[in-house]
Amino acid sequence: MPSLEEIAGLLKTHYPFRKLDDARLLAIAERMDGQTFEDGELIFQAGNDARHLYFVYSGAVTCSVGEGEAEMVISRFVPGDLFGYEMLGNEACWQSSASADGQTLVMRLFRDDMQAILEEMPELVDGLEMLYDSYHLSLQVPFDWRKPDEAIYFMARKQILFLALRMAPVALLAVFTLPLALTFLVLTNGMATAWVVLLVDLLAIAGWGLWNYVDWANDYSVVTSQRVINQERVVLLYDSRQEAPLNAVLSVTTSTDQWGRWLKYGDVIVRTYAGVIVLPKLANPQQVVALIEGEWARARVNRTAMEKAAIAKMLRERLGMNRPGAAAVNQPVAPQVEPGELQRLFANLFRMRFESGSTITYRTHWFFLLRHIFFPTLAFLAVWVVFFLRAAGVFAVLSVGAMFALTLLGSLVVGLWWLYQYTDWRNDYYVISDDQVLDVYKKPLGREERQAAPLRNIQSIEFKRIGLLGLLLNYGTVYIRVGDANLTFDYVFNPADVQQELFRRIAERDYKDKRSAEEKELQRTLDLFQIYHRVAEEDRILRQPPPQN
Repeated sequence: MPSLEEIAGLLKTHYPFRKLDDARLLAIAERMDGQTFEDGELIFQAGNDARHLYFVYSGAVTCSVGEGEAEMVISRFVPGDLFGYEMLGNEACWQSSASADGQTLVMRLFRDDMQAILEEMPELVDGLEMLYDSYHLSLQVPFDWRKPDEAIYFMARKQILFLALRMAPVALLAVFTLPLALTFLVLTNGMATAWVVLLVDLLAIAGWGLWNYVDWANDYSVVTSQRVINQERVVLLYDSRQEAPLNAVLSVTTSTDQWGRWLKYGDVIVRTYAGVIVLPKLANPQQVVALIEGEWARARVNRTAMEKAAIAKMLRERLGMNRPGAAAVNQPVAPQVEPGELQRLFANLFRMRFESGSTITYRTHWFFLLRHIFFPTLAFLAVWVVFFLRAAGVFAVLSVGAMFALTLLGSLVVGLWWLYQYTDWRNDYYVISDDQVLDVYKKPLGREERQAAPLRNIQSIEFKRIGLLGLLLNYGTVYIRVGDANLTFDYVFNPADVQQELFRRIAERDYKDKRSAEEKELQRTLDLFQIYHRVAEEDRILRQPPPQN
């Protein structure tokens, strides 16, 4: 069993305990007791009483939800991590199950001890509440990009104040239009037209409110055991995710205004080797900064240890000093389920931005799709309106059967026209990958033009929003200068984000090139060690006295 000092030292590596002094860390360590579990042994099971907060001292812990074939790993905790957050909220039972991954030692705190600690050290309350809220949100929102061994430490939406601000115009619409619609209904003694007006008003209010909520609820700021992520998503239209590894973080700061200081919200700005990631409008941003700084420090320590181990391994291999039987252990890799072509097609029918692996594809703004399909849609509606007028007996040209057949034929022609216009919009797209940018212009059944340029050859990037509509709908053109040529991403949504993504990819590419150069330099150094070792061994053999007869 580890000493109190060793337990306190490991506690200090995890937020929010890292801000406590040694005396208070030792006081917490005194209240802990340890349990050792063998590989695969159950620590607790979903549905059982939640009575402890756990802390991984050595080994690892896998948390999962569901049973049998439906079981899904949600986190893997390593030394220094907390788990069992249900106890912090006085919940009756565990929401997930936890089992040991290899021989594992965990330290635990009973509920009464934890409550006593929080009374003595109230500065821990806000941080533990943030971890508790993040845990429950992570159970509700599965991410397809999260790795099975990746624990979510922090997860939040923008402060709820910003949902209220989005709902304010919806409330104003309801306040001004509902009384008018109800008055119209009363004055007309319940005419069908008045009911239609009221129904349309209610649908508009409910639809707008629901859209605002879903749009707010789909944006997340996330800190995991491996990276920092900002995800923005507009249903069916836009999907953006900015991320950076924790070990690539350079600094973490906050940005707020007077209202933010009063209402306790602000932006968390994470500067990395590959650019800047902004976690926007978060509640208690200083707490988030403290958490990221703690995980960043742990990531740096782990990275340094891994680099030293890798160098030692390469050196032993070069010098032929590998111990017999020390085979590499292959970690199981979770199978990646790739969506089918049909699924991918329907998922990206109208999206202006979507990702596939590390490749990002942009299309022109939805306003230009509406321009493409406006007349085909109008013609389609007109064809069916004429048919319904004939069916209602408004005019008597042709029989109803003949008119129906003509309507079907017209719908087919107009539908092909609509499909052509949609395909014309869809076939113009712009791609950013790890090493190049691509501009594709293609006419359905016609010519195709492709322009590509390596990221390393890009000289400048700028964007312009032109006209009032460009400002209101937030679209514009991104100009990419490559030598004497220009590539343009025409009329893309949020061109500032496209520019930022390009800058981030270029910085990431430069960082990878720098790391590659460092690895080559390391290989040259190891070559020198190998040569020195060989020469020293040859010299040792030459200096040995000849065998005595």
